[in-house]
Amino acid sequence: MQKVILVFMLFSLLACGSSSDNEKQIVATSSVKQTAQTSQEKLPTPIPINQYLASYKVALIGNSHSYGILETLQSVLEHHSGNSNVEIRALAFGYTDELIKDSKLIDELNSGQWSHLIIQGQKYSQSGSYVYSTNATEQFISVAKSLNIMPILFPEHPQKGDPLEGERVYELHKSIAQNHPSCVAPIGLVWNKAIAQLGSQYFYSPDGNHAAAYGFMSTSLTLAQIITGEIVDSDEQQIINSVPSDVQAELARIVSQTLAENDPCN
Repeated sequence: MQKVILVFMLFSLLACGSSSDNEKQIVATSSVKQTAQTSQEKLPTPIPINQYLASYKVALIGNSHSYGILETLQSVLEHHSGNSNVEIRALAFGYTDELIKDSKLIDELNSGQWSHLIIQGQKYSQSGSYVYSTNATEQFISVAKSLNIMPILFPEHPQKGDPLEGERVYELHKSIAQNHPSCVAPIGLVWNKAIAQLGSQYFYSPDGNHAAAYGFMSTSLTLAQIITGEIVDSDEQQIINSVPSDVQAELARIVSQTLAENDPCN
């Protein structure tokens, strides 16, 4: 009788162990599936890479640093896109935290069939002692990608005599792009290299803040290579009269080298 009881107890224990292991396996499998699903849900939206197109329709938003660039950027884009049709338009001027509230601007983005959105106007502290919200810039990135528009962040160039400012602003925009994938134009890095070689005389307007001819060309070449995918360091043809062809060629070389060293869309 004792043997029967022992056998029965042993059988019961084995049965309980088997059931427990099976339950653990089911729970573990369910947990893996749930984790995989959660990981997929958290994957960021990829950047629409709208390069090598038959035509380009580029929207631009930003503050006063964006205002003066339109004419030069139009000419550079037309030159480096070959037979492509190019339209570039500034939709609104201001800082991103103000512009995100502009319903007319948002409607323009939704209805314009744009291929690219250049985003400039993220507030930043020149001294680095204050941190501004990047929420509005992030929202513009999300809106652009939801419309299959390629978002390009435009960190403005440094003020005259302060190359570290260009690096800080670039790093700020890189940090935005790490969490909200978007392309970042290394404009401050390009300016720093170009000024080191050519001097700052023709890069700045008299206020030492806004761009002059060489500055507009440097920024435009940088944006054009990101927009089109075409390497701008390819010829010495003079695109605009205010920049000599040899200077333009040197700026183009610096731009392409800097972009090779700092992948804008990675």
